[in-house]
Amino acid sequence: WADFGGGGFKEIQPGTSRLQGGVPFDIIDPAKNGDKSCLVLKGLKRPNFPEGVTGIPVNAKVNAFYFLVTSMYAKPGASAKYVFHYGNGETRTFEASTERDLPDWWLPAAGGDRPNAIVVFARDQRALFLCEVPNPLPTETVTALDIVSAGQSIPIIIAVTARKRFDSVVAGAGEQ
Repeated sequence: WADFGGGGFKEIQPGTSRLQGGVPFDIIDPAKNGDKSCLVLKGLKRPNFPEGVTGIPVNAKVNAFYFLVTSMYAKPGASAKYVFHYGNGETRTFEASTERDLPDWWLPAAGGDRPNAIVVFARDQRALFLCEVPNPLPTETVTALDIVSAGQSIPIIIAVTARKRFDSVVAGAGEQ
């Protein structure tokens, strides 16, 4: 799915998976989705890939988003931008960098964890990472999410999970 050969990460079965990070992700079954299972966005080595995907519906109050990601031909700096759209009309952007949040899938011999990207699956020196992005406006409804390539690396987004926020006066009862 990354136009690299070898078929990506076929070892990960479609359906709900927690991998090593414990966060539940719904891995799309390509057989039920027009042979598509993840987002692979454009970069310098794949300029013909889509620049991004906009308007992914969320429609919930969210404390944090968890991204199951990797990238190819990673260059230092920004890899992707996650744009959160809110019911009050505001937007906020999180810039995912190669060094912190969206590393290259090819693991160096020393390992691959980054400050905000932990290895949750590794096979034959290839890895997938879990990246947590706190919602900057957790009391506002997130209506939609955009995921856009920064144009250098090739960002690969396998799945996104949101940790919902619930309005409650009971301590600790505001999350799921």
